[in-house]
Parts: sequence; structure tokens; C-alpha cells
Amino acid sequence: MYVYTQEASQPLSLRGDKALEEPRAGEGNSQNLPLSVSFTNRMKLFKILLFTLVIAAGCSKPSIPSSKPLVLSTLAPYSYFVKRLAEDGVRAETLVPAGANAHLFEPTPKEISRLQEARLWIRMGDPFETKLLPSLEEKRGRLEIVKTWKGLPLIREEGSSCSGWDRHLWLSPKMVREFLPGLAAALIRLCPEREGEIKERLKRFLDELQELDMRIASLLKGKAGAALLASHPSFGYFCRDYGLTQLSLEFEGKEPLPKQLGELFAKIKEKKIKKIFTQPQFPTRGAERLAGELSLTLCPVDPYAYDYLGNLEAFATALASE
Repeated sequence: MYVYTQEASQPLSLRGDKALEEPRAGEGNSQNLPLSVSFTNRMKLFKILLFTLVIAAGCSKPSIPSSKPLVLSTLAPYSYFVKRLAEDGVRAETLVPAGANAHLFEPTPKEISRLQEARLWIRMGDPFETKLLPSLEEKRGRLEIVKTWKGLPLIREEGSSCSGWDRHLWLSPKMVREFLPGLAAALIRLCPEREGEIKERLKRFLDELQELDMRIASLLKGKAGAALLASHPSFGYFCRDYGLTQLSLEFEGKEPLPKQLGELFAKIKEKKIKKIFTQPQFPTRGAERLAGELSLTLCPVDPYAYDYLGNLEAFATALASE
């Protein structure tokens, strides 16, 4: 860092250059006039600065708590859906931080407190959410919970860290179109004065999702029966929609045993897979080792990203180019 200084060629003085000289011993009070003037100028400058600070303090507005209801979503894509429907009518926030593994997430007391403040909670269906329900008991009459998976055709999931049913349903535009009307209804109950605009935005967003679905289907045309390889099995609904097969490096939440790894090697060669999709929420060491052994290309992808439309289409484009 460079600091530039500039010396004045003619220093400012009320009495010429002699005003800058130190007073000599024995000289009268007239020789001390510059010091008196300097003190007066300093006092004036101090008063001006003090006045400026007082004005600035008076202009600053005290922080006022937002009157908008808090809608908390477990995942960022759901926060995106809330924002598309309600826009600035609510405070749309996310519970699980970016880059965190939602299946292993343990909320802090501060995050639980934020959940207790919420008026609407958009759940993904993960077990950790169920553990939070007792802490919300006293808010039961004030907090509405939206179960995004309710009434939808779910996939039974085996051999992953989230055994039971596949919770990654937001990665299917078709599934999102199914649960969005229920989300819109909950937002209307929360903000009845915005019913008309929420319904209008819902219609536009459903059209956008249908267009996205058509673009992805076009990108993957001719890929029916092909396989994608992922470090974590997040793409079950995506594969179901577009006729693909999902292979995963993860087995019951862990790296595969030698026998399972041998079977995976055979399938990779059989399906002529060239890429492995890694996710920032999960370890990549096994994927990197597998990529080195089989000359695969590592393709980072974040299924939990906020930019839902662009992110999903970018993933489909990368898959189509394999």
C-alpha cells in the first residue's frame, strides 16, 4: 500500500513564515499570537466535527424488527420456491447452511431459536427434522409445517445414508410441480392479503418448470437406459423422469467394500460411463481415487444450490455431453 503526501509550497500562516518559528526567550506575548490562533482554530475544528457527528447520529434510523413473517425452509431450493411465490412478502430463510450435509445436520441452539420464530416450516423429510418437533411443541398453534413429500409417488431407497425413501424429490421438475400448489396454499394462509399475486406467480412458475422439464428431456433424448455415476445417490427422481439409471459410489452411507466396488467397476465399464458427479456436501476422496483408476472425469455438482432452474439445467447439459 502506498501513501502519498504533498508539501505546500507556501505554508498557510496569519503572520508569514515567522509564525512557524519557535518563540525566543524573552519575547513578549505578541510573539505567542500564532499559538493562540492555532488553539482557536483547533477548537473551531473540534466543534465542527462534533456537530457533524451529532447530525449523522440523528440521521441514522434505529433497527426495527421486520414485520414480515419468517418462512424457514430446510433446504435452499425450497427457499427459492418460497421466494418465487411470495417474493418480498415474507422473509425466506434456509435452515441447513450451504455446503452442509443435510443427512448429518445438527442444528445449534441459535438455529432452533430461529425455527421457533418461524410461521411456516418447509420440510424435506429428513430424520433430523423429526428430532426438532418436541422443541416446537409450544409453537404448535402458531407454526405451520409443510411436508413436501405428502401424497407424492416416492422412491424406496436402499444402500445410502438416507435409507427408507428418497428425499431428493426437488431434483425432479415433475415432482416440484406436484407439491408447489400445496406450498402456495400454505403461503396464502399465512398472507391472505397476497392471495391473488401468489396464485399468479404459481401459474407462471409452473409454466417455467414445465418448460425446464421439456428442455431437459430434449437434452437427454437418446440417453434412455444410460447410467449416471454419483458420489451420493441424489438423482433417483431425476433418473426416473428421464429414463436413466443411477449408480452410486456410496453404499449404506459408506464407501463400498471390495466386493461391491468390483461390481461397481463392472457396471461402469458396461455402461461406458465417463464422468462421476461429486457433491460438496459429501467426501470426494473415494470418487477421486475411482476417477484415477478408471480415467473418469470429476464433475462437481451441488443438488442443494439455491439457483434451482439454472443449476438443474446445467447438470442435465453436463450429463448430455457424456
